Amino acid sequence: GAGGGGHGGFGGAGGGTNGGVGGHNYGNGSEPGSSGGNVTHTSSGQVSNDANGGRGGGVIELGARNIIINGTISVNGGRGDDGAPPASGTGAGGSGAGGGSGGSIYAIANSVYIGYNAMLSANGGNGGDGASGAQSGIGIGMHDGGNGGGGGAGG
Repeated sequence: GAGGGGHGGFGGAGGGTNGGVGGHNYGNGSEPGSSGGNVTHTSSGQVSNDANGGRGGGVIELGARNIIINGTISVNGGRGDDGAPPASGTGAGGSGAGGGSGGSIYAIANSVYIGYNAMLSANGGNGGDGASGAQSGIGIGMHDGGNGGGGGAGG
């Protein structure tokens, strides 16, 4: 599967022996997340649907003298697409795409109060699942399922 997007840490590696590497960490915590890796699956010479990496989380910047947070602020990365089934109906399943990395929540204030029930999150998205392999008709033959994509890093 494809690797997950990096940000505050390295993105998770994709599953399987040829899984994509996760994205590198970057920045200082005030930038958006990155997208997870994409996958194009070829089976029996035919290209099936692509699996797109999850989108990176955004950036929320708060600036005031005093900030009070009693609700939820989320800049989570998106989930990668699941792998595509074999294009011709028979063959190996496609690998999942990588999850997007979490974004950033940036506050500039003299005081910040985060309430008891408040929630702030900048989590990386999960990688997509690999698709099952398929065998047409009756016979002795098995095709591998696709590998899962790696998860994105938190912001």
